[in-house]
Amino acid sequence: MAFRGFPEGGLAFLRELSEHNHRDWFEAHREVWDAQIVPAMLDWCAALTERLHDLMPALVFVPRVGGSLYRLNRDIRFSRDKRPYKTHVAALLWEGEEKHDSPGIYLHVSPEEVIFGGGIYLFEEARLDRWRKVLHDFDAAERLDAALQGNEQRMIEQALAEAEGRVSGSNGAAARLGVPASTLESKIRRFNIDKLRYRAGRQ
Repeated sequence: MAFRGFPEGGLAFLRELSEHNHRDWFEAHREVWDAQIVPAMLDWCAALTERLHDLMPALVFVPRVGGSLYRLNRDIRFSRDKRPYKTHVAALLWEGEEKHDSPGIYLHVSPEEVIFGGGIYLFEEARLDRWRKVLHDFDAAERLDAALQGNEQRMIEQALAEAEGRVSGSNGAAARLGVPASTLESKIRRFNIDKLRYRAGRQ
């Protein structure tokens, strides 16, 4: 099923959960979690995995709670805060063998905020040392910069294709990328992209 946005009922559920954070309330209302929140998050993850396939073909999506979708239960074993449930929902897509030891994309929704993040959660010491050495090597740093710029250019070209060459407006490429139109225009000039080629009938 296509992702149609996060349900209003899910936001209301999370908001009320912050006021009634105990098992009895959750079990009495868990249908919202099972029937609205979980499917919406899995649809979002599936849509994002499909959209990023050209850039991240090895991106891992495990479509279940405990897979890509984090459980709502909090780990309270060593915490003074004994509330049993989180008041946000989160998911992770990752590129590698280990879920929390690989680069990934983090999605987080609560009534107060939406977080969309990317990177690696925690660098173990040996990996961090290797990464620093790579960045201090001029040739390696240049290759990394070229790869990052290549990815950015492909994302811009994909957004222009989807927007049929339009930069501004609610359905324009800038809105799709979440950047100001002036910023995107500057990047288009820097990458020497011909946005007219993406106009309908020009491809």
